[in-house]
Amino acid sequence: MNRLVAVALSFPLLSACATARPAKAGAAGQCRNVLSVMTGHGARGVVLPSNVARRDLSLQRTDIEDYWVPSEDDVGELEAALRDAVKTRLAEANREPPSADRDADVDALTQIQAHLSEYVRQYAGIVVNGNRRVLLNAFPDDTYCYRDQLIVVKDGGAWFWTIQYDVKLHQFLHWELASKAFSGATAAGSPLQGAPAKREPLPEMVGFKQPTSDVPARDIQAVRSARGPRRFGSFAAD
Repeated sequence: MNRLVAVALSFPLLSACATARPAKAGAAGQCRNVLSVMTGHGARGVVLPSNVARRDLSLQRTDIEDYWVPSEDDVGELEAALRDAVKTRLAEANREPPSADRDADVDALTQIQAHLSEYVRQYAGIVVNGNRRVLLNAFPDDTYCYRDQLIVVKDGGAWFWTIQYDVKLHQFLHWELASKAFSGATAAGSPLQGAPAKREPLPEMVGFKQPTSDVPARDIQAVRSARGPRRFGSFAAD
């Protein structure tokens, strides 16, 4: 089964079951690996500079008012509470009336809970309704070029998903599979239930290097040239 990874591109739909991991695909030699990788709380990922987030999200979503760069504490707080948030969302899904969508969410969340540490993350700072949020974008650890640009897929099942975290309210919102999050589908409109994340001292995120708001224009141009023309979907506002 092939996984066609699209970096801000639209590719054909995949027909992967929720638990089947997509096969490795892409061309690693085209990746510039500009961004630093950090680890902590059993997670590995990169923080996207605000101009990269703007470049790759501005035409994907209509509800984002501005962009910012998450700090080490923002990312650490999110990751410290993420597993409980996924567990809470799974419990909510299990209480919903039976339906095809409900069963698909239960299957996906069950896999995500079981394999949470296997996903690589991208963290993008966004402002929605005047509130700062961290958009977490998760995907398999063999995905190419995630250190250069936002990873967007047309489908891919439970191996590709997003969730938002409000850094002021300390609350998760809008868990979605990437097949919905990057296809113009309406996001879930309510926050995940349960207590806000505990604000306790956080261990250091190893390798954390907060990016500046700028990646050199020559690097951005090189990435754009390597990936070719882009086609975008849109997001509905909250």
